[in-house]
Amino acid sequence: MKKSKFKRNSIFIGSLAALALGAGFVFATPPASYYLPGETNDPSCSPGDTNCDVQLETSKWTVSGAILTPKTATDDLAINTDNLYVDVSAGTVGMGTTGPQNRLHLHRADSGYVNIQFTNSTTGSNSVFSGTRIGLTSNEDLAFVNNTAGKNILFYTEEVERMRLDNTGNLGIGTSSPGTRLEVRADDTGTGTNFGQLRISGTSDANKRLNLGFDTTNDFAWIQSGISGVSFNDLPLNPNGGNIGINTSSPTAALDIDSNTLRLRTAKTPANASDTCKQGEMAWDSSYIYVCVADNTWKRSALSSW
Repeated sequence: MKKSKFKRNSIFIGSLAALALGAGFVFATPPASYYLPGETNDPSCSPGDTNCDVQLETSKWTVSGAILTPKTATDDLAINTDNLYVDVSAGTVGMGTTGPQNRLHLHRADSGYVNIQFTNSTTGSNSVFSGTRIGLTSNEDLAFVNNTAGKNILFYTEEVERMRLDNTGNLGIGTSSPGTRLEVRADDTGTGTNFGQLRISGTSDANKRLNLGFDTTNDFAWIQSGISGVSFNDLPLNPNGGNIGINTSSPTAALDIDSNTLRLRTAKTPANASDTCKQGEMAWDSSYIYVCVADNTWKRSALSSW
């Protein structure tokens, strides 16, 4: 007679779910040797008896080849009450619960960790810290844990890696080798509220946004605030205080430029000395430098060649 590939000391969980199992198993301590379906299935056999198999109550099951089906659709499977519970009518499996709410539902009666653990021959399997775990911590946080030295946590969609948290704590979006705590990698051309590699937007109105980007065609970085499709808006820097330095890391004035040139690209000629302005504004044309010394009050100084 041909030997079955199942050992007495194992129950193939995948088969249990596929078979829509219900109540009706009687267990005794099985031997390590292979058994033949149909051998002596005596529920009263002694533990370790070489003829001792799982007893199938045929009054509760229909057998068709390798498929077992409960005769009563409401018959569920319970092992040690809730160590493993299969709700046949709902198609759900529970571990630690007799009322599984999803296809697989893990529950713990106290506030300890609840994890699913993944291991292989490289990670080893002899420790709760082996391999990778996904689960609930004792503080009810969701944890993704990869304890394999030098390995990372990867996020894929449509078979393409989209994000990676590497083993040093760096997070990369669009890159598998992030070089800083956060690296966003993508090509982009253009500026404005609909461009850029990074966007910060509001909840009540997502069109109100701050975009940051690097134009990888023209080789410059930029920052732009505004309302998409409506306007470009102000971008205050240090609105509550602090100095701003250009080419210096230790500015001593509100604006400290470590350079010998300051450029105003566009000429402006006030219409008259009382033309509209705000104190501190400066302007120039080919003949004069203009300074707004008080609101709506201009003074000028003539330019001459040398």
